[in-house]
Amino acid sequence: MSELLNAKNKPGAPAGRPTLAWLLLSAAGAALAAVAVAGIVAGRLGLPIRGGWLLAAGALAPLPQLIAIARGRWSRDWAELAAALVGTLAVAGAGLALAWPALLPLGRSVDAVHHTQLINWLIEHQALPPVNRDTQGLLGEMNVYPAGLALVVVAAAHAAGRPALDLLYPTAAALGGLVAGLVVLLARAGGGRHAQRPALTSLALLAGPLLLLSYRTYFVEAYADHSYYTMVLGVLLVLLCGAWLIAPPRVWWGQFGLALAALIGTYPLWAPLPAACALLVLARGWRTPIARRASLSSAALAFGPAAALALLDVLPRLGGGQTVLSHEGLVALPTALRLLPLLAGGACLCGLTWRGRARGLALLAGVALAQLIGLSLAARLGMTASYHSYKLLFVLLPLAAAAVAAACAQATAAPAIARRAAPLAAALALALIGLTQLAPAPRAQLIDPDMVAAARWLRANRPQQARSAQAVGLPPGPQAYWLQVGLLGQRRDRAASATRALAAAPPSIESWLVDPQLPAVAIAPAPDQPLAGLRVLARFGGAAVLERAGAGDPAALNPLTIRYRAFAEDQRLKTAIELLHPLPGPLPLIELRLYHAGQLINSFALPPEPGRARPQYLGADLLPGTLGGEGYINTSDYPQFDGPAAPPTGALTLTLRLSLAGNTLDERPLATMRRSAAGQIEQIGTESGELVYLRRGEGAADLRAASLDFGGELRLVGWRGPERASGDGPIAIGLGWQALRPLDRSLFPEIQLRDAAGRIVAADLAAPQGGFYPTWRWRPGERVTEQRSIALPPGLAPGVYRLVVQVHDFGAERSLAAGQSGALAATLGEIMIGAPVARH
Repeated sequence: MSELLNAKNKPGAPAGRPTLAWLLLSAAGAALAAVAVAGIVAGRLGLPIRGGWLLAAGALAPLPQLIAIARGRWSRDWAELAAALVGTLAVAGAGLALAWPALLPLGRSVDAVHHTQLINWLIEHQALPPVNRDTQGLLGEMNVYPAGLALVVVAAAHAAGRPALDLLYPTAAALGGLVAGLVVLLARAGGGRHAQRPALTSLALLAGPLLLLSYRTYFVEAYADHSYYTMVLGVLLVLLCGAWLIAPPRVWWGQFGLALAALIGTYPLWAPLPAACALLVLARGWRTPIARRASLSSAALAFGPAAALALLDVLPRLGGGQTVLSHEGLVALPTALRLLPLLAGGACLCGLTWRGRARGLALLAGVALAQLIGLSLAARLGMTASYHSYKLLFVLLPLAAAAVAAACAQATAAPAIARRAAPLAAALALALIGLTQLAPAPRAQLIDPDMVAAARWLRANRPQQARSAQAVGLPPGPQAYWLQVGLLGQRRDRAASATRALAAAPPSIESWLVDPQLPAVAIAPAPDQPLAGLRVLARFGGAAVLERAGAGDPAALNPLTIRYRAFAEDQRLKTAIELLHPLPGPLPLIELRLYHAGQLINSFALPPEPGRARPQYLGADLLPGTLGGEGYINTSDYPQFDGPAAPPTGALTLTLRLSLAGNTLDERPLATMRRSAAGQIEQIGTESGELVYLRRGEGAADLRAASLDFGGELRLVGWRGPERASGDGPIAIGLGWQALRPLDRSLFPEIQLRDAAGRIVAADLAAPQGGFYPTWRWRPGERVTEQRSIALPPGLAPGVYRLVVQVHDFGAERSLAAGQSGALAATLGEIMIGAPVARH
């Protein structure tokens, strides 16, 4: 049948014998298809899904190919074999290199988290997830998601004896390599087989894999950027089905049917593509009664397994599957540069088909294009999400790469290469454009081996606490979601903190430490220095499992946490602020300030309740029409704010300001936006974060006694520093302070190192305790110690240097007088740096 479709001419090849490259690649495809089909069938029949059984099914499926190889029933096409092997290994190796050495999933998409959830379910329960409310709460839409790829990863993990997470990305990269190998086979079939110039032909066939790597937008990004792992297997199965129709001398319809059934269980949306092509091939056999009987038996083998699997697997999850189809995802939109290889492939297909070649390849591409148009129309009618149509570009790109490579292969076989070198030159130019214009995106590997090890330790040693443990100290984005949902296995419907972290930063270690409402166990970057009330349960490189011993001593810590976030909702810009202050006492004024062209045009004052020890909730809505506001302070006050007399249009900025007695303590950006002439707020960009203030228990031992007042506000009561330093590293300095009266602003001590001439050679200027405990938080009489570090400049001459301290009040643009003399700086002592200086 394939001869009728493809009209191939194979001089010198034994009739009816496939090539060795085809037998090897189709054997790998059959093994993958059998794993997917066997796992789904076992799961739907209530049988346990075990990795050993899946491997056994995968080993049995390619027996026909293995027997043919063992008996030597294959034709020699060394050019095809070399190109297929090199292309497969090169593309797979390139994918693995992107994630080396950890080989953990890449990209910022949470799809990898959800795939991990499904795979872990299959391993832990040895069954497909039932479609009910409980599994939907745990897995979300993954309880109705096709399980083909997950089953392949389960089998790979069992074969390697490694956790499934370690095999998720490598499996996807290996599938990408097999796609490249099939592209070579399709190109060889479309370009014709010739005995001349095998080395040159091999190079020409490698144009296909080269295009796949250089134009990564619709190929490599599927597993390196967006975690579309199931789609990679789906592309492989589509190409495998298509290759069965056009690559070997005859179709083994049973193997085709197995691949089509696996496609039903992996990416059923694409199953009509190879099914339609197979129908067209089989329809050619209805010319005589004998041919009709043969076609009927072939059709039973081709469509019977797929139809049975559709009834067994698709129907039970059909309703939920519509939810999956309606889910809108992220796919790069087509541009002229991204479509360039598709246009080149179409041109090559037209030329090849005109000469009587590549008809099967053209049929595959035409049906895929028709399905893309059909899905686009379905999206316009609201039947499916629009990005499902764009995903067919991931099928069209390998077909286009095969067409370009086929044209190159045909050109190399021509008697006069110079006359037909245009396709080869075009392919090389196309690859060059792709390599120079589409630079690889920066690698984003959100989870690392340290974080994975910490999560596994917690699940193994504290399983109950792992169910509620939280990520702290991480930036906003999917990293916390990965940790809690993907690694700790928390339910998606209860992991609210991880979901919030997609838009707002998780709590810092310090704010988690003083917040009794948060879980007592957390995974975080390993802290640089110990904190009071913090216990490190386990440390794995840069990650640690932390436990909070109560909420610490509020009197000793004097904590204040202010969490804030801005968001757009109901055509308004909203700000939500949470304030935690367990000790009654003075608090800063919280104020939202609106700026236009750098000028303050409105402010919304939200004074918290100073005597309240419970969490406080404050916020305000910005009204687009007037640029006024509606605020709330807990449940006790709902202030209204008038807008400016003439609300401006254009760019606006909203900030969060903290102040005491009119002194600005801190000001953070909340949002940027534009106000249109119609009074609407557009182009909104929002910020979230937290401000944490607490007294660190930094060591006060071995301080040299001192009594040095600065402006009647601060007193230096002690300091610590070395008498000698090598000059090879920073110098550690300890300082002890005492507040002489209540302070309403931030003061900044500066430690200076001065030479004999009084020049400053090194200095350290910062708020006390790294900004965690600024002076406006100090209570009168309270003693505060801190650790400082002075970094020495390279090549500092050996000698005796003076250690000098100075206190700055930047709000008042002055420095505080030191002692009774009125000097702005005071000498603490001397430090010998480097070799001793000879004295005469």
